[in-house]
This record gives sequence, C-alpha cells and structure tokens, in this order.
Amino acid sequence: MSEIIAAVLMLAGTGFMSIAAIGLIRLPDLYTRMHAITKAGTLGIGLLLVGVAVYMGDVSFTTRAIVVILFVLLTAPVSAHMIGRAGYLGGVSMWQGTVVDQWRQTFRDVVEEQGRLEIRSSSPENDVPVHRTDALHEGDRRALFSDVDPKKPDPSKKNSSATDS
Repeated sequence: MSEIIAAVLMLAGTGFMSIAAIGLIRLPDLYTRMHAITKAGTLGIGLLLVGVAVYMGDVSFTTRAIVVILFVLLTAPVSAHMIGRAGYLGGVSMWQGTVVDQWRQTFRDVVEEQGRLEIRSSSPENDVPVHRTDALHEGDRRALFSDVDPKKPDPSKKNSSATDS
C-alpha cells in the first residue's frame, strides 16, 4: 500500500514540476515565469521527496527528504524575490497586460529619499526604475547598488595616468 501512495505522490510531484516547466516556456515575462517556477516547482519537489521518503521507509531517507524540503521552502521565495527585484531594478519590462505596478511608488520614494536611482520613462507602461545611467556608461559597477559616487575614482584601482608616464 505504501508503494501506491509513494507512486501517487511522486507522480503528483512530477506533474507539478511539468507545470512549472510549461509555465517557464509559455508565460510572457520574467515576473510571471518566476511565479510559476517558484510555486509549482517548490510543491513538485516537495511531493516528489515525500514520495521517495514514503517509498524508502527508512529514517535516513526521511530525514534527508525533510531537510531538502525545508531548504527549498526557505530558499525558493527569497531567491524569487531577489530575481524579481533585480529584474525590476534592471529595467526588465512587465507584460503588456499588467494592470497594477505596486513597486513603482516604492521606488519613486527611494529616488526622492536617496537619489540613487532615476526613473526613465518614455510612456506610462514603460515607467520602470533603472540604474544611474552615468554609472552604466562609465562602467562603474560600484555605484549601482551602493552610495559610492561614480564620478570619483575608485580607490581600489591603480591610477592609470600615473603608470603611463
């Protein structure tokens, strides 16, 4: 009987992971793809590992499955949030059918408060924050997520004009 339960759990887990893979291929933008892969993938991996634990019936396998499930449950939401935030800050556009952009005002507040980001907008649907363009043009990655002024020289880099003479 435990073999049937394990098989059903593993098939359900495989089905959810297949749904996640289809969502990754079929959904229109980074944010919806990220949502599909995180939700369905996490449930799929969890069901698959519970099925393996039931099938094996050993404390060693069950303990390992529980540890892996907890690890996935703790890391998947954090990684999805960070990928979404990096995409939004990097200017990855949302799907055209997106109705509400809840982050827009939050990042406008950051711009006003810290002045570290600038809003570049050609039309309302493309109103997403991007990194400071002066930092990107100069190739100074330090200024993208820190308080470093991109116009000042990087103290960790050697002065190229002094070494040329």
